[in-house]
Amino acid sequence: MLFVARFSLLCSQKVMTKLITVALASLIALTASGERKVSKIYEYSNDPGYPNSLYQIQELAYDSQGRLISWKEGEPDGSRYYFDHTIEYIDDSHVRITGMSDRDESVIDVTLGSDGLASEAVMYKDGKFDANIRMTYQKGLMTGLTWRHDESRFTIVDGNPTGGIRGGDNEVAYTDLPNKCGMAYLPIITCNTAWQFRSIPLAGLEGYGSRNLPYSCHFKKSEAPGIIDYEFDPEGYVLSMNITNSYDGDGLFKFEYCEVASTDMISTGSNTVTIRGDNGNIIIDGVYTSAHVYDPYGTQRGMTNLTPGLYIVKVDGNPHKILLR
Repeated sequence: MLFVARFSLLCSQKVMTKLITVALASLIALTASGERKVSKIYEYSNDPGYPNSLYQIQELAYDSQGRLISWKEGEPDGSRYYFDHTIEYIDDSHVRITGMSDRDESVIDVTLGSDGLASEAVMYKDGKFDANIRMTYQKGLMTGLTWRHDESRFTIVDGNPTGGIRGGDNEVAYTDLPNKCGMAYLPIITCNTAWQFRSIPLAGLEGYGSRNLPYSCHFKKSEAPGIIDYEFDPEGYVLSMNITNSYDGDGLFKFEYCEVASTDMISTGSNTVTIRGDNGNIIIDGVYTSAHVYDPYGTQRGMTNLTPGLYIVKVDGNPHKILLR
């Protein structure tokens, strides 16, 4: 859900230097129990004065449950970071993000709703309120975001979001290619997430990504739409994303992936079981008495042939949230 990080930065600025990312993307082989996620994003500048120079690197790290716990963005040699976020999952309703945000030390308190997604995030600097954002969702996809005095509303069509960024007349056209990477809000909704809060969608706390990969992103109807081209690996994962003719900025982005765990262990009395998602199915390993699956609206579902989205799995009465992609 992560490879639109720099694109979101480009879309949120009025005036931007155009960037091109040129880098080798290396893949780590997956095991049956693993999940592929982006670990690095390399960015090269296409400034005529510094052609093909390495501009900056983003680094992402995950815990044993596959949750994002660290995100950094800064100089290639590590001499300076503009963002250096540490993400702490305190409980089912609270996540805390600490570290540098746009070169300023800050604390971001994130409140999670019953669906496990961020409903509000508040930033503090020097112990004082600085800014906040609020989000609403429909079946795991964002339908609205409010930041300061700006409000955005999105329409979900066949699992793909489109609509207006901060009240604008923006549109996204989608390919028929599946979004196997699960990138969150690709690209239109991530574009609207306030600059300092960008690790929230990167952590998947603003829902899962669009069902299909976008073909173009139209930010101003008086301008031509930005066209997006992709390079894939044999399994259909995106290796590079090239955005051209975009109103807010062009860019070529290439990514390194890593393998993270896709299982979670929970205690059910004297037993411990693991729960994982696999191709639309929920799989429970271990000894248990009862298991029930519910969608975010509380409707009980089966454990197989599920559509992508967030589900609550209760094993012997113990709830666990799992996101199927």
